[in-house]
Amino acid sequence: MHHFPCIRHRDRPLAALLGSTPHERPEVLNGQIGVTFHDFVSGYRAAPDLAQILITPASMRPAALLLLPALFACASVPPQPRTITAVEQSSGTQVLLIAVSPVNERVVWASGGGGTFVRTVDGGDTWKAGTVKGAEHLQFRDVHAIDADNAYVLSIGPADSSRIYRTSDGGATWKLLIRNAEPKGFYDCMAFWDPTHGIAMGDAFDDRIYMMQTTDGAHWERIREQAPRARPEEGFFAASGTCVITRPGGLAWAAAGTPGSRVVHTSDYGKTWRADTVAVKQIASVSFRDDRNGMV
Repeated sequence: MHHFPCIRHRDRPLAALLGSTPHERPEVLNGQIGVTFHDFVSGYRAAPDLAQILITPASMRPAALLLLPALFACASVPPQPRTITAVEQSSGTQVLLIAVSPVNERVVWASGGGGTFVRTVDGGDTWKAGTVKGAEHLQFRDVHAIDADNAYVLSIGPADSSRIYRTSDGGATWKLLIRNAEPKGFYDCMAFWDPTHGIAMGDAFDDRIYMMQTTDGAHWERIREQAPRARPEEGFFAASGTCVITRPGGLAWAAAGTPGSRVVHTSDYGKTWRADTVAVKQIASVSFRDDRNGMV
């Protein structure tokens, strides 16, 4: 007779796949349907309904499917819900704000349409809104804050509408770091390992996935030869800056959502990459809670 552990908390991965290797272990996300990754083993598929909330590798042995009825039969103490209180605040602008980047509990930056950014340094008690000069017609879909004074913003759009700016004086002035020079180019999102080392993703217009990197926070160069080969018209979603994420030690993941779905991954600051197909119709965002466990 096989014995199965009960579901306790999403921070405690379920590990009872009858002799499976660690990277084949599914994870229960407190009843929320989603896709989890463990070293990006190919062949992952999402369970089709709430009664099967496990994400299981297609290569899993049939015996492992016995877990499904067992999960709902075992006793478990449900996680205690957290109390979240919403407090209405005045942003100081009427434009649509799209992306947000918190530094800590007191310093937060956000960005949006009309070349607009907002910043708080007192935990949201007050917000200061501003516009990047020369970018009033642009939409800042991504913002990355370093501290109260330093931040990057990324605008989207065809050709030279795609740009990256930086401020080092709290938004009083902004410097244009790069303007897209490719007629078919389109920036989507960016992320940083530290204040000067970052990566940006864009839609493909040739045979390689479009990505750029900076090692000094000022100069950006395309990563081409190292980038995975692109599918025809493969691109990322400019989804509030959530299509790429970094972690310490040179780790990064980016979610390409059209056509199909793939996640590209580097573990050495972009020197080498690999691409994994995800069995989801279309993805827009990616996030990782540690170096192995993530969600799209």
